[in-house]
Amino acid sequence: MEGGKGGSSGAATAVRAAAAAAVAATAATATFGVMAEAAASSVLPRVCIVGPPAAAVLPPVAAAAAAAASVVVVIAMATAALFTIDLKSGYHHIDIHPAFWRFLGFSLQGQDYQFLSLPFGLATAPFVFTQLIKQLSKRWRRHDIRLIPYINDILFISATGAEALHNRSIIIADLAAARFVVNFKKSQLAPSQSLKFLGLLLDTRTTTFS
Repeated sequence: MEGGKGGSSGAATAVRAAAAAAVAATAATATFGVMAEAAASSVLPRVCIVGPPAAAVLPPVAAAAAAAASVVVVIAMATAALFTIDLKSGYHHIDIHPAFWRFLGFSLQGQDYQFLSLPFGLATAPFVFTQLIKQLSKRWRRHDIRLIPYINDILFISATGAEALHNRSIIIADLAAARFVVNFKKSQLAPSQSLKFLGLLLDTRTTTFS
């Protein structure tokens, strides 16, 4: 994925420099500690990088989060219609350049593997994925679609249920065109005035959250 202009370009340069340092600091194939995280909603484990070398070499980069102030604005919009979209295995949508596969290797139950897509647990993963989502967010905001993105979870806010359905059709089409996979089980696609987002119960009827 190419870096954007300005700050994004500088951050991409920093990531490339850190990767170059990893080349000098590690062997041709690195062995990682991994954590198999069994999600409550799935029978399949999620493999996350939890240790050096690359996880230690690549510095964490700040990624914009959904601010509490944004949530306050949402609940203040009395009778607003809400829906959410969850992108399945978010980071795995981003391919890793083949030259860097060897630095994302790990051993699990005696078998060696390499990540070919952006792994969970890598310090720079939230920033990289957020930069990608920002491009879609800009497009939607040009269509006057209000949203609060947080990594692979996105809250959409519409004035009415009819507007929400119209916006949803645009968003689903854009995600499909960009080859994003929507997790329909975790998404709340039916417009509602009360739903959960990032663990908070939002209610635009009572203009409260808990």
